[in-house]
Amino acid sequence: MKKDIHKIVSYYIKKFETSDPFQIAKDLHIELAIGDIGSRLGCYMYMKKHKCIFLNEKETKYRSLLYCKSTKTTFILSTYLSRHPSEK
Repeated sequence: MKKDIHKIVSYYIKKFETSDPFQIAKDLHIELAIGDIGSRLGCYMYMKKHKCIFLNEKETKYRSLLYCKSTKTTFILSTYLSRHPSEK
């Protein structure tokens, strides 16, 4: 599974010619919203066929970058595993 993660992430970095998670999210049509969401660092939601990542505006740019990377990876993996259920 770990090799699959690296393979999938490498695929998107090559496909979009960037390793910037914000740009990759944009290219994958994932909406990004930044605002005050209390004590949470962020969250990911899929609602009404729209993918959304919410980031806390109170967090540092570095922590937001890390959260965006991990959330985007979670989205990519959940999409991949839903299409390949035998690999869970």
